[in-house]
Amino acid sequence: MLLHAIESLLIIVDVQASLMPMVVDPKGVVAVTNKLTSIARELEVPVIITEHYPEGLKPTVPEISEHLGEDYRPILKRVFSCCGEERFVRTVEETGRRMLVLTGIETHICVLQTALQLKELGYRVFVAADGVSCRSKFDHDIALSVEMRPDTEDEARAREHRRRRCDREMDLVHGGRARLGRRALLPLGDAHRRHRWLREASAPGIPCAAN
Repeated sequence: MLLHAIESLLIIVDVQASLMPMVVDPKGVVAVTNKLTSIARELEVPVIITEHYPEGLKPTVPEISEHLGEDYRPILKRVFSCCGEERFVRTVEETGRRMLVLTGIETHICVLQTALQLKELGYRVFVAADGVSCRSKFDHDIALSVEMRPDTEDEARAREHRRRRCDREMDLVHGGRARLGRRALLPLGDAHRRHRWLREASAPGIPCAAN
């Protein structure tokens, strides 16, 4: 499947100063990430960047944050999957983009969980194989084999059906809130299940491709 600029969004995951020296080929990750951000800027593709617990793991490496310039507005998180942070999910939704390109670290933890959960939310996810890394080549390869496995037609159809139904219910919920104000009804059906699922995704013990 080809990417279309008008439908694309670039997501940079946790390229932070305390983590980058520990992964395989950090200079390669920086180079590919900066190349992708340059292309995104030229094609007017939005960019989202996340940071995991920057108080302990430090902010994004300056080689990338300085290259991003005004686009460096990190979304902070304390869970592995970016989807466990409500601000991230909301920001992605607000762009209206459905084709998401992921770079960052680590391949088998934050990138993997984010990719899988974004797929569950109905997005098309593309992982830049040379723009992600982790401390072990084995973990990297296993995670990529999961992240880059194409959906079957049935899986793609089922995900799209869930996404549309969820969107319809969320529209009804937001409409109800607008009419009822503080007495707004709680989300129903799949919309409620999705909110509960995102909360559970932030709990400890989330399985990953390899430990």
